[in-house]
Amino acid sequence: MILLVFEGKEREPKLFKAIEALGLFKQGRLIYSFCSDIQTLYKRVKKLEGGIEGTASMVQLLQEARRDNPDDPIHKVTSDDISEIYLFFDSDLHNSRYRLAEQVERLDELLSLLGNEQEYGKLYISYPMIEAICHTKELPDAKFEGYCSLIRDGKKFKDKASKFSPYNSLDFLIPQDERKRDEVRSNWSHLVRQHRAKAQRLCEVSAKDHLTQKKLFQAQCDKHITPNGEVAILASIPLFLYDYFKEEKRKELGFSLEE
Repeated sequence: MILLVFEGKEREPKLFKAIEALGLFKQGRLIYSFCSDIQTLYKRVKKLEGGIEGTASMVQLLQEARRDNPDDPIHKVTSDDISEIYLFFDSDLHNSRYRLAEQVERLDELLSLLGNEQEYGKLYISYPMIEAICHTKELPDAKFEGYCSLIRDGKKFKDKASKFSPYNSLDFLIPQDERKRDEVRSNWSHLVRQHRAKAQRLCEVSAKDHLTQKKLFQAQCDKHITPNGEVAILASIPLFLYDYFKEEKRKELGFSLEE
């Protein structure tokens, strides 16, 4: 079983359930909503530093966070039940509680620790937040590679993404009935390809290359965060979907970028 840890309890789980409904993902899984931001994740993970023992400690960390809710499904599993852990969080670099340089240092450290799904978990970050998945003028969008968001805009990005895009809700990614199923599946395929294409150009790698989230964050820092106070708009779930499958399966699902 794989464990999917989402920052929120609404949008991300809803999107992933839609992916399953479309047959784009069929693995046994447990969804856990962290219900707090990436800086809180950092602080909790740091408490384990020096005593981290792979999935066991991550499962224990998540169970501890739900100690007041004994009925939460996380208490019904052990680390032996979990083969892989993936975490999905917003970058939230507009967080006023911390200086930007401090946040960058913390995210870099967190990505160093959470870089393997079979150990402590693999962290995927949305820039600036999960609403990046809606920030497209059309599908496919030839201009997607150039879209950026100023860090100082903070939560205003949600409203800007809604106004920018004709896809101003998540409905274009969630099959409402069988008549829309093929259209929605096509939308996901376009999103996966354009997010991966943008990420690999940012990191100067090819479609065949392994692209780590740490490498992507470093490219964001070097080309956008540090010099311009912005991030290149990218959502975590499309990047995860590209990474998760081997090339043969990507071709079957319409995710492939290889020639």
